[in-house]
Amino acid sequence: MYRRILVPVGHDEASHAGVREAVRLARQSGAQLRFVHAADARVDGLRHPGFLGTPEEALVLMRCEGQVQLDLATCVAASSGVRSSALFVPPVGSRPCEAILDEARRWEADVIVAARPTAGGNDDGVPCLADEILATTSLTAMAITPGRADG
Repeated sequence: MYRRILVPVGHDEASHAGVREAVRLARQSGAQLRFVHAADARVDGLRHPGFLGTPEEALVLMRCEGQVQLDLATCVAASSGVRSSALFVPPVGSRPCEAILDEARRWEADVIVAARPTAGGNDDGVPCLADEILATTSLTAMAITPGRADG
């Protein structure tokens, strides 16, 4: 079925549901997982509206928060006996969707499993990453909505 499953990882419950579904698929098919957190200055900065640090300090904060999410995802995979790796992509030039698709092509992913918030979008006005991926890629991709994946 699948050998390589790429999973964008974020800070919300939808992302956690996507991780759980990807782990389930990987366990069934013997696939390896690649968790990717592509930092997005448009969104990550909104979680800290009073942040007064330098751009370099903001990047350190984004990297730390992203790494926590990646560590959680790899722990979920490991606890299920699934092989995984993780990658943090800093906010450079491209949008997170483009960075994730670039990594999916580079890593030769068979499928991308991305999470979609239950409301179909984000509260911050930024388009849902899963919808961006589905709309812009010719790669195999699926969107997971919390509640449906964990059913």
